[in-house]
Amino acid sequence: VKVFDATQLTLDRYTVLKRIWTDTWRTMFWISTYDEQADAVKALLSKAADAGADAVINLECLNDKGGWSRGYFCHALAIKLK
Repeated sequence: VKVFDATQLTLDRYTVLKRIWTDTWRTMFWISTYDEQADAVKALLSKAADAGADAVINLECLNDKGGWSRGYFCHALAIKLK
């Protein structure tokens, strides 16, 4: 699964399959967090692959150590290239 920046693809070059880790009401109460950002990205890409995605776009990782969560979490759009 490749990672694209939002400026690298035009809207006609892909179809959005789903939002990874921000797509259900459950994310208001629980999200997957990881000690290292690389682990969070790896888990997100694995989840996108499970959804049948070729790539992700708009990947963003946040660090909330000390807050409600306990580390890094990422979210992105899983996409299918045309």
